[in-house]
Amino acid sequence: LIQFLSNLLIDHMSRRVICFGAAGIDYISYVSNYPKEDDKIRAIDSFICGGGNAANTSTALARLGIETSLISKWGDDPNGSIVKNELIN
Repeated sequence: LIQFLSNLLIDHMSRRVICFGAAGIDYISYVSNYPKEDDKIRAIDSFICGGGNAANTSTALARLGIETSLISKWGDDPNGSIVKNELIN
């Protein structure tokens, strides 16, 4: 079983994945508890980071050592700069 999984991993790592789709911004907020229906609560902390299905998938695969490319677009504005910089780094 270990040999099979090892060969499978090597086989998958020799392939290239091209992701095509969204690269955007995620707004993440931390709250002290999960809100009930129609509740209004304050965030404890929040941050902004790159997101989007294709960008997230491409990043995750690259971190696993799989060669990836991303075909997407983003705006020429501050949010677009966040996406671009996070993908480069």
